[in-house]
Amino acid sequence: MRLATGKIAASLARRLVARLLPLRFLPPRFPLARFPLSRFPIARSLIAKVPLAGSLLAGSLPIGPLLGGALMVGLLLAGCQRPSEGIFLELTGRIFVFNYRVATANYLLTFKKVSAIPAGSSIEVLFDNPRGGDRLITRQAVFAADETVAISSPHLSCVKKDHAYAVDVRLVDGQGKQLQEIATSVTSDVDQSVMLPSKPLVVGPVYTPNPDVFKADGTTDFSGEADCPM
Repeated sequence: MRLATGKIAASLARRLVARLLPLRFLPPRFPLARFPLSRFPIARSLIAKVPLAGSLLAGSLPIGPLLGGALMVGLLLAGCQRPSEGIFLELTGRIFVFNYRVATANYLLTFKKVSAIPAGSSIEVLFDNPRGGDRLITRQAVFAADETVAISSPHLSCVKKDHAYAVDVRLVDGQGKQLQEIATSVTSDVDQSVMLPSKPLVVGPVYTPNPDVFKADGTTDFSGEADCPM
């Protein structure tokens, strides 16, 4: 059962409310037909998928017998709704991450689990390669305890400002059967060659200054990549 438009027939509304509330709580001749549920905050909250508690705590629901009945109807309708079949992960973030100290750039995607994922499942992500050539691939297992998932790409070079790079996500089960597919893109607001030097600033486990950047003669080289395709 779905609340598609926020309106419900007056006769159906009266029958539902009558089953849920004693009749003394409803005025005997209240004209329900003149008051579609979409006019009330509770119905709008259900339609917009806003938590019901938020409307209650915000004080947006007037207290009265009619809305008490509307609340019960709304709860009944909401209880009939189910998550869309085949939707296990919701994409919540997609950015480029630039690490100036070690001169690396990566895609980063974040997901929220919205329904149970079969054991043994994994995520496969194909990223456009900003330098060109074959797409980059990351595969990562997903576990039942994971409420959120973060996936990073291999290191990148030649990321261009304002270019939309395509990203394709596949969730597959332990036998390789596809469970869900998400297609999206990621755009940077800076060029990698401007944001990052071409070489790491530090090397080694104790972050020794990189001699290719901090030269023995006292000069430094913070230049970015110069061999990227146009």
